[in-house]
Amino acid sequence: MLACTSPGVTLTATANGAGSFSWTGPNNFAANTAEIIVAAVGAYTVSYINTSGCEATDVVNVTPAPLPTVEVGDDINPFCDELPVTLSPSLGSGNLDVLWTGPANFSSTETNPQVTEAGTYIITVTNEYGCTGTDQLTLFPCEEQPSC
Repeated sequence: MLACTSPGVTLTATANGAGSFSWTGPNNFAANTAEIIVAAVGAYTVSYINTSGCEATDVVNVTPAPLPTVEVGDDINPFCDELPVTLSPSLGSGNLDVLWTGPANFSSTETNPQVTEAGTYIITVTNEYGCTGTDQLTLFPCEEQPSC
């Protein structure tokens, strides 16, 4: 799987005895080593020919890492009588790290922090592959309600 934070993924072919390797893949990729580093998703075919001329072939599919999903819902206006407000995002599956930022230097790694300040809160989630997803919501104070 091709992670979001790495420039590529290493594929390694092994075989018993002496011989040669040949790789082909997407975007006219070609190499003649046992180990390759690839940065494109797709099917990579490796062929091995031993000194007797016998050939073996295998295919490795490199897939993109999944992107995390996060949804915080609609803006809240007004939130005058509802203090504190608990931010409750809907998160996708997987091992996710959460970071909230907001007004007055607000920062939290809790999934559901409680807040009391008006302003825009941004959530960034990062999965085990280094991929991120973001969403935001705004808490409007009583005097700054958007007009209908």
